[in-house]
Amino acid sequence: MAQKEVKSKKVRGKLFSLENSKDRTLSQDELVTRVLMKLGFATNSKGFPYLKKEIIILMENKSMRISKLHEKLALEENKDLSKKQIEGKDIERWIKTSINNAWKKNKEGIRKLTGEEKKPTLERLISEIAEKINKRP
Repeated sequence: MAQKEVKSKKVRGKLFSLENSKDRTLSQDELVTRVLMKLGFATNSKGFPYLKKEIIILMENKSMRISKLHEKLALEENKDLSKKQIEGKDIERWIKTSINNAWKKNKEGIRKLTGEEKKPTLERLISEIAEKINKRP
């Protein structure tokens, strides 16, 4: 158990500092992935790619409602008729599960990001991450 705690502390750190010039050249996708990983999100969770896409979309279109993002991603996924069709509520559930797991793993990092003591809502977390990344130097 002690090893796990030490390992998660290594993942934490300055979420939005660009410590070297290489970090400044990251694509939005790479940057969002790094931030989510530092917050404790598992890249292999079903909700991770959807969470990442929603953050990137919100970074580009701040006025979009989060509930509309779920539906938009579901429509994109359902273009391939050979795959099982999914709904916006499926994407929402997968993202919420990812958030719950990240909260268990790194409460302190998520608290620092949102400025709140309790677990943030899906909407709050997505909008905070998008806003913080957009404000980075």
